[in-house]
Amino acid sequence: MEKLDIRRLKSSLNKGGNYRTLAIAFIIMLIFYPFEGNFKYKYKVGSAWKYETLEAPFDFPILKSDKEIEEQKQEIAANLIPYYVVDDSATETTLGSISQQERNSLPSDFADSLKSVLETVYSKGIRPLENEGTHNVYVSYQGVAKEVRWNDLLTPQEAKEYVLNSLKSFFPKQSSESTLSPFLNELQLTPNLRYDKATTDKLHRAALEEISPTKGIVYTGEFIVAKGEIVTENIAQILDSYKTEYQRSIGYQGSIVPPIIGHIIIILALFLLVYIAVYFSEYQILRKQNEFNFIIFILCLNFIVPILVKKFAPEYLYVVPLGVTAIYLYAFVRNRVVIPIYFISLLPTLLILENGLELYLIFTAAGAVAFTTYSFQSRGWKQFLNGFYIFIAMSLMHIGYTLSTTGSFAFDSSKIFFYLGLNALLIVLTYQLVSILEKLFRMVAVTAYRDWADTDNRLLRELQQKAPGTFQHSLQVANMSERAVVAIGGNSQLVRAGALYHDVGKIVNPQAFIEN
Repeated sequence: MEKLDIRRLKSSLNKGGNYRTLAIAFIIMLIFYPFEGNFKYKYKVGSAWKYETLEAPFDFPILKSDKEIEEQKQEIAANLIPYYVVDDSATETTLGSISQQERNSLPSDFADSLKSVLETVYSKGIRPLENEGTHNVYVSYQGVAKEVRWNDLLTPQEAKEYVLNSLKSFFPKQSSESTLSPFLNELQLTPNLRYDKATTDKLHRAALEEISPTKGIVYTGEFIVAKGEIVTENIAQILDSYKTEYQRSIGYQGSIVPPIIGHIIIILALFLLVYIAVYFSEYQILRKQNEFNFIIFILCLNFIVPILVKKFAPEYLYVVPLGVTAIYLYAFVRNRVVIPIYFISLLPTLLILENGLELYLIFTAAGAVAFTTYSFQSRGWKQFLNGFYIFIAMSLMHIGYTLSTTGSFAFDSSKIFFYLGLNALLIVLTYQLVSILEKLFRMVAVTAYRDWADTDNRLLRELQQKAPGTFQHSLQVANMSERAVVAIGGNSQLVRAGALYHDVGKIVNPQAFIEN
């Protein structure tokens, strides 16, 4: 093992740019570090509780399940009472539909009685023909609403019959006369109840807002679950409620200073591990500001992204494509640096995420396989083949972890495998962002070296055609220099590319050189 060179270490630590990078990263990571407890229990409905007997350490409410809340919403929607408003102009509209000539031909006492009967009918309420089967409705008249039975309201036909019967009772002789019968038969009554959708929706929303998210409370010291007891749905619901309250407030109800000190220690320890890994694997990175900045960027990226996903959409943690950062590292730094830096950058997941150990294993498997497969095939459709390998590795890690922690594996977690498939696909897709990182950190990716060294590119094809002897000489130099640089641990891909182009100027006058 290489010994620690104190002078070399001091020279790297005296580099001001590194300090500035670490200071910025430290502030960012400290800001994003979550102030919440990390629940230490893992459980599943139907499995045995493998921890000690658990009693409530504090009071907490029992949260309703999503299914229970959805059932309440459906019940409210089924029992929703529509809201109707009385149209005061309906009486005048009906009277207005009777022509002036018809009204003039009616006896005055008959016209007065007709108006009185119409006002009586409309005061009872004439309902529209839609919403048949509705039980109760709210009817608002002059700002006062009351609940009435839908069937107690009159249909237009029932209202017409009511008017006809009332007039016949008032004028038994006149109603049978030919002058009145046509008028009465053609009388049309329009509904005076108008459906108020805005108010109905407002009442619906108000009812939904009154749904309580809780259905009881567990008091301090109350028994929750015993060791070895099978976790039922009811127990799991109580445990979920305990977990929610624990993550929300436990440990941070007092002074904020202790957790901040803890966060500072963890972040500084992470920086120290990165420095040690870089120092013993590729010391020169400490002298290259852009490469050092890039490594700290990867460290921050793998720290912040899982925290944000946990905060806003924790169910999608299995989709986070952290494995792609291993390929980013492979694209810009030496191979022997990639794995230690990548594994160190994932360490915060063990502390911050609830199922941190499983996710850490899944992410490390994804990164290790991606690093290996992209070393051999990183072009065209073969990238998606790499995604398949990554998916298999993550799935096996998930199965292995589940078997080792629960003792069994029920293949009912299809959603997790779907998420892992999306994860592998995102790794392939987000790898294309490497060109942006090239511009951002002013570095050259491995893929660029490969493109330069591709003898099928335009410039090297022209060299091969115009100066074939020089082209063969360049190939020999490239092969020898590549093997020499590999032996001393240098950047063989860069040297090979340089060797292929070192005589490209001979294209201008190839006949002037004897090898051509």
